[in-house]
Amino acid sequence: MLVVFDEFPSTDLIGKQRRLDGTRFPNFAALAGDATWYRNTTTVYDTTSSAVPAILEGRVHRYRPGGLRHPRASVLDVAARHGYRVHGSVDAKNLCPPNFCGRQRPTRYYLVHNRLKRLTAFIDSIKPAKRPTIWFKHTLLPHLPWIYLPSGKQYIRGVRAPIRGINGELGVFDRTLERLSYQRHMLQVAAVDRVLGRLLRRLKTTGLYDRALLVVTADHGISFRLGERDKRIVTPANVQGIAPVPLFIKRPGQRRGRVSGLWTRNVDVAPTVARYARVRLPWRTSGRSVFSRALRRRHTVHVGSRLPHLNAVKLGVGDFQARWGRTIRNTHALFGIGSLARLYAIGPVRQVIGRPLTGITRLRLGDEPVSPPGRLQASVIKAFEIRNVNPLSRLVPALVSGHIRGGRGGLRHDLAIAVNGRVVATGRSFFLRGSSHEGYAVMVPETAFHPGRNSLHVLAVGRRGKRLRFRLLARV
Repeated sequence: MLVVFDEFPSTDLIGKQRRLDGTRFPNFAALAGDATWYRNTTTVYDTTSSAVPAILEGRVHRYRPGGLRHPRASVLDVAARHGYRVHGSVDAKNLCPPNFCGRQRPTRYYLVHNRLKRLTAFIDSIKPAKRPTIWFKHTLLPHLPWIYLPSGKQYIRGVRAPIRGINGELGVFDRTLERLSYQRHMLQVAAVDRVLGRLLRRLKTTGLYDRALLVVTADHGISFRLGERDKRIVTPANVQGIAPVPLFIKRPGQRRGRVSGLWTRNVDVAPTVARYARVRLPWRTSGRSVFSRALRRRHTVHVGSRLPHLNAVKLGVGDFQARWGRTIRNTHALFGIGSLARLYAIGPVRQVIGRPLTGITRLRLGDEPVSPPGRLQASVIKAFEIRNVNPLSRLVPALVSGHIRGGRGGLRHDLAIAVNGRVVATGRSFFLRGSSHEGYAVMVPETAFHPGRNSLHVLAVGRRGKRLRFRLLARV
């Protein structure tokens, strides 16, 4: 069983002392409890159309703009020639032969259609077979667009955010929007953890879990550095975000987890699968089996670029480890460790989260006075979705967004969002590059909503000395 996630840096999974954050990602922790986690795995390419073929072939080839014209021979073909049946499914074109993975559409088709539904359908199709079988799945998760909550429900209809450009080139120079993009990515990773649990349960109920070789990895990571127009093009400045990818390998019969410090690469997957399938790859491979002694002599991280005019990024593991460590610490400072609830507490006045909004007619927040509506006002996009939350729908209106009118030119505002009488999230307004319109977008926990009608208040938060003052901007 080979699962390749997309745009998934292993940084997301790491908790204290570079251990896996089992509280936030319990199903990855469950897999790590039975498998070997190759913690220092890096990718060999920053693009799907080169990284996934490298994973399946075990060799590095020169990237072509637009991707491969036809799938190349891979470990799937070799295994099929030795009697294996191959059941494959991919979310991008020309990664896998049609006889294994069926007819493939352009990548954009897979991005705008329900990715979680396709992944769960593939998982539910897994069943025992008389012949030895390889199950292979490439999924565009947690790849953007970010639309999924940890429960698997969506907070956006379709794939476009209510305010265009908040996670595009117009917003990459605003720290608030970069943090929002990272937050939405992390919430989608939590949805990936949930569907991984479904895969583990399926393998166990079918009796395949103990018998199978299970490999879980990703093609490349993503960077969330301020000012980067493309978060996925590797450069010497962002290699610590693009390079690290997860790699979990559970051998048949393995029941005790371990952590390996070897500097493995995702190109090592094909030689490892070939060894367990007892087949020989008839070409020279760049990767090595994870049991090869050659891995102990590997001391560099090497990532090729999707842009032909850019050179590959290469640096020693010591330098990379130091850079990656800073990225991990910055991630922990922003999102904390453990509870999923901490993912929502990234705003500037997070100390007010959880406080009740009492006495609506008197407009009071706890013991702090709230100013009545004034010149500063806000709109709430798609407020009708908040007024009528359907528990049977796959949509939860957890991205609260809109525009603010009446502010001074260029002045941003700290905000608090209250749902059903309690502050559940805070954020900061923003200006997209080249725009004079002040906007806001704040993620709130889906647990804050109940079925039926919900109330919502958008409050501006100011300071007078040590006291916080609140001004009502909008109510739903």
